Amino acid sequence: IGVTFHALMQGVKLKREKNNVPISWPNLQKSTKLMYPPKYTTSDGGLRVGPNSSSPGDNKALLQLYTTPEDAWQIQNEEDMLFVHCLCALLDPNIGFIESNFASGVFNMFVCIQDNWSMLVESIQ
Repeated sequence: IGVTFHALMQGVKLKREKNNVPISWPNLQKSTKLMYPPKYTTSDGGLRVGPNSSSPGDNKALLQLYTTPEDAWQIQNEEDMLFVHCLCALLDPNIGFIESNFASGVFNMFVCIQDNWSMLVESIQ
C-alpha cells in the first residue's frame, strides 16, 4: 500500500533504458474518499472514544489525493458532506476510484447522486 500511495502522490518516475534519462508520468487521477470528520465522545472513565478509521485531519499531505478539497472537511453534517463528496467527484473528469470503509458508503454515494441529481447538475453549471 505504501508504494501505491507514493505513486499516487508522486506519479511514476522511470529511467529510459538507452540513455538513462528520467521520464515521469504524473498521476492525474484522484480518489473520492468517503470519510467524515470524526465525532468523539468521552467514556465514563474519561477516555476519548471515536472511530478507528482515518479521518481528514490524520494526514493533511494525503488530502491532495482526493477530489474533495481541504476546506470541505470542515463540514460536520454527514449528509451535507456526502453531497459535497458527490459534487466533487462529478466535477473531476479523471477520477480514479471511490474509496469507502464499507460497501454501504459507495452505495449511499450513488443513492445521493440519484436523489440529488438536479441539484448536483445545477451546482456544476
